[in-house]
Amino acid sequence: MQTLTLEGYLSADPSILLAQGSGKKRASFRVLETTRFRRGDGTPGERTTGFNCLCFNEATTEKYIEPFARMGSRVVIQGHVENDSWTGKNGVEH
Repeated sequence: MQTLTLEGYLSADPSILLAQGSGKKRASFRVLETTRFRRGDGTPGERTTGFNCLCFNEATTEKYIEPFARMGSRVVIQGHVENDSWTGKNGVEH
């Protein structure tokens, strides 16, 4: 399993969702991470990467994400990486 520690900023307020069946709270949010670097000719550059995140831990969602996390908040998260794919209604695979 791949473990990831990510430091970045929330691109929007987190969505607080209720799981079907159990009714437990979970959070969905996007974290933006920017890497700054110098090119070979010395000019500065930057690259921003977005990560879609889900928090399935109800206690973390209720105690930390729901009351404190807002758009632009700096966050440090740790979790594991999963790459999912699905086929949309129009037949396009994502």
